[in-house]
Amino acid sequence: MKKTKFYILIIFFVIVFLVFIGLYRETGIFQKSKIDFRDLSYWNYSNGYMVGSGSILYSGNNKTCWILVHSYGATPKEMSPLAVSISNELNQTVFVPLLLGHGTVPSDLESLSLENWYNQIDNYVDEYSSSCEKINILGSSLSAPLVLKIAEEKNISKVFVLNSFIYMPYKLIRVLPLKWYFYTITPFTHYNKKIEIAKINDKQNQVNHLAYWNMPYDPIKDSFNFIDDTTENLNKINSDVFIAHSHFDPTASKYSAEIIYDRVNSSIKELNWYDNSSHVLLLDYDRDTLIRDIIDFELNID
Repeated sequence: MKKTKFYILIIFFVIVFLVFIGLYRETGIFQKSKIDFRDLSYWNYSNGYMVGSGSILYSGNNKTCWILVHSYGATPKEMSPLAVSISNELNQTVFVPLLLGHGTVPSDLESLSLENWYNQIDNYVDEYSSSCEKINILGSSLSAPLVLKIAEEKNISKVFVLNSFIYMPYKLIRVLPLKWYFYTITPFTHYNKKIEIAKINDKQNQVNHLAYWNMPYDPIKDSFNFIDDTTENLNKINSDVFIAHSHFDPTASKYSAEIIYDRVNSSIKELNWYDNSSHVLLLDYDRDTLIRDIIDFELNID
């Protein structure tokens, strides 16, 4: 009996040790002050910003102006292929702003959330609305609920959302909902040490992706209420809506796309699925097809 208890105790401590090692290797537990080290040693910086991380602007006619919002932890470079295509083919003004806290170091994100980025993009929408006849807005991942919220409250012509981060995929290894982990564990783990820079199947584009290596958890945790509020008010959206989602997205559940499609009050809405890409659609194998679909939606729906 004593031997059995001893072995159980040994097994318990081995499991605890392995869990701790896993957390130490994959998160910022007991390493909060080191959050910026990986990015500072990996990227080239100029005047405090990653080289190539700045906002993008292509000037064109102001009949329709586009605001493209990059995903969490990334930079405007993520939107560059689409911005170039819109500018070249449609000759419309395209602006891709650098979101607050991005393009510098991960610690600059820690006190921010979707509320902050919403206010930033909302100001840009007001600014462009004074000179543009129509505004199109696009968001990817965590910025998708941001642009949906804009469309709930502003006069937007067309809304484009890519792999919307509203619901997270269920995984058997998680006994409890993922939100529970964010609320209870992330205050101690602080940030994720990403194994790969982003979920992109196309390895060449993954190498070229400009984003933070360490991803703070707090901005995501502090954005859940914003996301829930946006989801509850999707029926306020009357704009034309284009929804794109990867069938095998490991980060944002397919249910997110279905909920948006079902709940928006738009008379014109389109849901497209992409089979060859992971989470960052505009940098993956379906990129050209997606860009063609976006431009066709703009050309054919007027």
